[in-house]
Amino acid sequence: LSSENNRSLSFPGILYRLEDIEFIPYSRIERMWQRFNNIPWIITETERLMIREQTVSDIEALYGIYSDKEITKYTEDLYEDPDREREYLQNYIDNQYRFYEYGIWAVILKDTNELIGRAGISIREGYDIPEVGYVIGKRFQGRGYAKEAVNAIIGYAEEELGLYELIAFTKEKNAPSVRLLKSMGFVKRGKVVINGGAHAMYLLTKQQ
Repeated sequence: LSSENNRSLSFPGILYRLEDIEFIPYSRIERMWQRFNNIPWIITETERLMIREQTVSDIEALYGIYSDKEITKYTEDLYEDPDREREYLQNYIDNQYRFYEYGIWAVILKDTNELIGRAGISIREGYDIPEVGYVIGKRFQGRGYAKEAVNAIIGYAEEELGLYELIAFTKEKNAPSVRLLKSMGFVKRGKVVINGGAHAMYLLTKQQ
């Protein structure tokens, strides 16, 4: 059908509309195929880590990470009911990843294929600059995984998404997080209140 003949038609099962397919890189076509078949994208990789989209099968590992009070002291918790968390995560996968093609991703240790945390990019209500967030499980901390993951995400944000400014929020008592942000060039830009708690806001600006 020509575009003149199908403007009034609905295509609810179509995720992408393509023009000049011969100019689309194979890697992009492969990702569209993965999306259509509900295969999580591998976002980027480092020497030790793979960063990929989350899946509902990650729930058990996530509860293991968030069961530590040292983790939930500085970040939002999961739903108490795993079924609610599964429903939330499935909706997130279906909508956030498909529409924006970025979000919070799973951080996987390559050697063991173990999920050790989450990290990624989101838009916080009330802010125009995308936010980078991260959490690494307690028993995996102190090995440089957070910095390795965030550096890879910053590179992906710049090269694939055209994002040259990122913000991050952290509680000032979270000394490791503060050190991490400063080591990557983030500069403190003030204090804000998030979910009733005081946070420092940090900004990273990359050269275009």
